[in-house]
Amino acid sequence: MTHPAGTAAVTRALDVPADVAWRVLTDARRHGAWVPLTRVRTDGPPRLGARVVAVTGPGARRGLPGLVDRMVVTRYDPPGHGAGVAVFTKVGLVLRGSATIVVVPTSPTTCRVTWTEHVPLAGPLPAELTARATAPLLRVMLRVVLHRATGPGLARRRDPGSWCSHVRGSRDRGCRGHGVCRGCCGSVSAQWIDC
Repeated sequence: MTHPAGTAAVTRALDVPADVAWRVLTDARRHGAWVPLTRVRTDGPPRLGARVVAVTGPGARRGLPGLVDRMVVTRYDPPGHGAGVAVFTKVGLVLRGSATIVVVPTSPTTCRVTWTEHVPLAGPLPAELTARATAPLLRVMLRVVLHRATGPGLARRRDPGSWCSHVRGSRDRGCRGHGVCRGCCGSVSAQWIDC
């Protein structure tokens, strides 16, 4: 697959069914646990038209201000007989472009995931130039995100909504059985534990 100049792309083969990888990776409510220095807020579960706001910066996870990335889900096609594709279109004042997650079934129990980010900056400079400038940092970020998101335990996530997600003992700290820790920070960890 070819991408426009200035696009960061990372692909990973996973030993889980495509529908499991899809549910985990396209749910932006979980992204705050994987994206470095970032907190994420959404208006609900993943779906066409969903709104996502990610804030990135040294103190963003503690509620401090940072770089705001506003997105709208403009495509949400789960995998079936072919690839699943989710497109998060960036509609902020600074960050433009899109993030795309593609999940391709490679067998009944495996899949291949490609996550791309094409992020030109708003402003007077040409979009192609600013996209090329952001791509190297985004490529590193995507490697970290996919490593964290698809690390040990992904194969256990047959029903991502039924796993507690943040710290051991979070059952006692407010897990409501839907994959978001209510006890401490509201984020979702890549190391979920059964509660």
